[in-house]
Amino acid sequence: MGASPCWRSRRRTSRPASFASRSSRARSAGGRPSCTSTRKTPSAADRGRTRCTSTSRSTSADGVVAGAPHPPHRRRTRSVERFIYICLGGAIGTGLRYLTGTLAVRWLGIDFPYGTLIVNVVGSFLIGLIQQVGLTSPLIPDTTRLFLTVGIMGGLTTYSSFSYETLRLAQTGAWGQAWANVLLTTALCLGVCFLGVGVGRAIVGARL
Repeated sequence: MGASPCWRSRRRTSRPASFASRSSRARSAGGRPSCTSTRKTPSAADRGRTRCTSTSRSTSADGVVAGAPHPPHRRRTRSVERFIYICLGGAIGTGLRYLTGTLAVRWLGIDFPYGTLIVNVVGSFLIGLIQQVGLTSPLIPDTTRLFLTVGIMGGLTTYSSFSYETLRLAQTGAWGQAWANVLLTTALCLGVCFLGVGVGRAIVGARL
């Protein structure tokens, strides 16, 4: 049986008011519901700020961008500078070794290689101290550390002179002095180097 006209009328009029309002808005917009996007388009100023933020990096005083790798010409320049400093330090250390040996012969005599023993002991203490401070703290820059250790200490100390002078003592029959030179040089150099490392640790601990 077909539905009565009264029932169809009630079914049409029982639609919610919200649906009717949405339908009327859709019809007023040309029969299609309006789909307005809530996505905000960035303005030109926002894009400029984003670009500046993404490309800004901290730059040091010499124009090098922090975090960026050093260009090859800067690495070569630094290597050449370090080489020159090391050569200069070696010249200074060699001059100091010559003066120490000359004064040792004048004041202590030529019966024992006092000059070589002195420079090796002093150099062992200083290289232990400088290396410990330079490698464990920023107190000594790398170039300065190389200038002092590889340059000055490398020119000041001499294992070749120690070897020749010990052999020379043995050839002349002074075996006691030869063994004394070996034992004193080995024990004293190792001992004072260990002492220098300890002093370096104390300095770093007191400063940091």
